[in-house]
Amino acid sequence: MDFQPPDIPDVIRDYILHENAFFVLSIKTAICRRFRDVIDSNYTPFTDIHVAIGHDYVYVKFNDMRSLYSHKEVREYKYGHKYHDENKTFIEGEGYLTKAFDAVAVALRNQQNILRTFRLSWHPRAKQTNREQTAENVEFFYERVRLLLVNQPFQFAVRDFSIQDTNLPRVLAILQHLSPETIRKFEISDVNYGSWRLGVIGDAEQIMEQMVETPQWTSLSYIQIIHTPINIPLHNFVYCIEFEIAVESVTIEEIVRLKNTLLERPRFRRCKVMTRTEFNFDEIIPFRNMGALLNGYRHPADNCPYTYRCTIPYTIFQLAVTLRDVSFEINRVQRRQQNKLSNMTDNSVKSFSDMPTDVIEVIVEHSELKEQLILRKVSRSLRDLIDTQKLDYKQIIVDARPDHIFVQFNEHFVAYLDHQKLDIDISQMSSIYKYTTIIRMPPGGDWIQTAFADLELALKNPKNRFQMIRIHSFDDDAGKTVYKKLENILKPFGDRKIHVTRFCARVVEGPQLLSILPHLQPGFLKSIEIEHNVDLAENIDFLIDSQQWKKAQDVEMYAIETPIPIECLVHLRRFDVWIESIEVQDLLKLRDNLIISPIFESCSIRSYSGSAFDIVEVQKILGLKQPSSEKPQSMLLYSIPNSDAILEIYVDNHYVYIEKA
Repeated sequence: MDFQPPDIPDVIRDYILHENAFFVLSIKTAICRRFRDVIDSNYTPFTDIHVAIGHDYVYVKFNDMRSLYSHKEVREYKYGHKYHDENKTFIEGEGYLTKAFDAVAVALRNQQNILRTFRLSWHPRAKQTNREQTAENVEFFYERVRLLLVNQPFQFAVRDFSIQDTNLPRVLAILQHLSPETIRKFEISDVNYGSWRLGVIGDAEQIMEQMVETPQWTSLSYIQIIHTPINIPLHNFVYCIEFEIAVESVTIEEIVRLKNTLLERPRFRRCKVMTRTEFNFDEIIPFRNMGALLNGYRHPADNCPYTYRCTIPYTIFQLAVTLRDVSFEINRVQRRQQNKLSNMTDNSVKSFSDMPTDVIEVIVEHSELKEQLILRKVSRSLRDLIDTQKLDYKQIIVDARPDHIFVQFNEHFVAYLDHQKLDIDISQMSSIYKYTTIIRMPPGGDWIQTAFADLELALKNPKNRFQMIRIHSFDDDAGKTVYKKLENILKPFGDRKIHVTRFCARVVEGPQLLSILPHLQPGFLKSIEIEHNVDLAENIDFLIDSQQWKKAQDVEMYAIETPIPIECLVHLRRFDVWIESIEVQDLLKLRDNLIISPIFESCSIRSYSGSAFDIVEVQKILGLKQPSSEKPQSMLLYSIPNSDAILEIYVDNHYVYIEKA
């Protein structure tokens, strides 16, 4: 039967539980079992535990009390004068290691303990001749700690955990048994004694992949991995407030991507990344182009000639990116911090917003779209100024899917996703999406609304001029949503039209096309492309009577069976259409109109009903000639009167192609 300790008077219990950690550890081994059980189950005085292991001793610090465990008298000076008050415990043989571990285990076994710091390290005074013995002692002690934590039914609570160990599987096992609700700081380091290093034990890449997936890792605010370079992508650290790491190598492109990500992390303060290989600054010729890569400006700094600053949108802070030969740092600094090295009368750091308005306008005018949108986020005043300028929009392509939307702004692709959608496997898609930026909405966020808010920003500026706007969707419901949202954006514009040269639309219903087309500027709109198997019969009169159609030069209607009159096509430069039927007399009328058109170049017409063409009849009625031997026999020619030009006419069943040559 399990031992049940009798009741202990409250006065004795309170006396024990309010004493310091060192006193409790002392009486725990001297009093009866019932007192030990009370201490193990109730006493929680531990806030800090530091363990340093040497070749013949273990040094343990509980809060402010120091203890030395060894198998022999250790000379006082070995630890320095500040440790003269330490408690010394001498155990014959190897028992001092077990004794030291048992003392630490008292704190680790108590579920009520919440440590501020828990540190495991090699003692820095170990001599070169004793390193092997020190390594054996460390292996013994660390393994006991790992087994204790792994076999406990709870996760131990500690805020700051530091371990001097390169056995990554063991480090991972210990980390996984620390409470993710409390841990905020995590440090890993190699033994740093001159040129002596342990080196990584275990498959570093595989272990680190497992480590970054743990809930403990994602809860961290501070991470330090030093003395041992480990290959781990930098994006695994961007959620931290601070991090300091050593990696095998890093590229300028990785620094730029890291900076862009950290701009969106309001809690970030600083990071330092050390590498074994020097940066290849020769890749950036001249070096001042680094400012363009970072979207920042050169800033003189103490003892460092390569510092660039990038403004954090909507804040008074900037990211200061400092490059050195084998490391770089990114720090969050105040925007108007004094520049000590400047010889100017005004020593405050000037931001972009401080420039004269006319200078900003010139810079915006000569910037690319991505740079203009970045500048727009610098400050409210700069945003108001940029919104009145003509921005460098060239094309907008909307590709709607059932659970996400792709939008292409010039050459920049953005994917808007719901927070529950899995990541898009862009590698399996078209190569144009290789460099897509993914915007995932938080719970409760509207990814559709966010996408169309960015579209509205582009469309509402009356000075913007677009080469192409394309609306595309293979999903009917998603397509309907897109056209409805676009109509809601365009309606408030009133009589103001969108200036776009080429409009492409994949429609499900005729009204979808007609909800957008009237909002496009006639005359400026040169090309109309419509695709999808949709019946436009009820809307064809509205379409061909619109000013957009009458002033267009190019029309393409793919897989759309439309009863469109021939005379509504002859004003075009190029057209490719499907019509209900076409007879030889229609071809004659078409020929007579095309030969007097000053802009006609080519056309193709497909009919989806009626009889096939009789080539002999077509040749006779249209007055066509057979071509020379080097041209296809199905190609017929018509010489335009009073001109050197000819019409090349290709006829095949229900298809006619005409080109002016």
